Amino acid sequence: MISKIKNYINNYDNSELNRFLINKKIKTKNSKFLKLSQKSVSGSIAVGLFCGLLPAPFQMITAATIAFYLNFNLPIAVLITLYTNPITVIPIYILCLKVGLIFINIFPQLSAIFFSETETKQLSSIDEIVDQIPLLNLHEPISYSIELTKWIMSIGWPLIFGTLIVAFLLSMSGYFITNIIWIINKKFKFIN
Repeated sequence: MISKIKNYINNYDNSELNRFLINKKIKTKNSKFLKLSQKSVSGSIAVGLFCGLLPAPFQMITAATIAFYLNFNLPIAVLITLYTNPITVIPIYILCLKVGLIFINIFPQLSAIFFSETETKQLSSIDEIVDQIPLLNLHEPISYSIELTKWIMSIGWPLIFGTLIVAFLLSMSGYFITNIIWIINKKFKFIN
């Protein structure tokens, strides 16, 4: 099945698409634009998994740009970013926040650089962070906005560190798992 898909994509002959790609210098710049090879697929999956944790409007654009310039399969890189969707985004970012809190608690000198002593004590668990969300006060919107901004800033660095760590780990594990699956399939002659 995989070999049929690979042969179909690699041998697909659409002269109009080829002219468009050559005129826009996409095909000459990136010869693996639609190719299915071990390097392009595993690299595309790694790029897609990393870029999937970027803020929402930049996920696909960044994945496509990186895949294009690194000669990876562009559609695979863009589609892999869809693992963060409205259903999965909150649990994934809670995991990233937990990883960031663990990272900052393991390296206290790092937390001393970014936080004062009182803020470091407040960042011990997710439950405490959720309990610190300011209550909505429509009578004093400016003070509520200031309190909400302070709360967001208090979780900012742990969330950023956790997101980078999780994105890197997802990217590397996706790359290695894809290579292992590709080698196993090649060994058993499922892929030519």
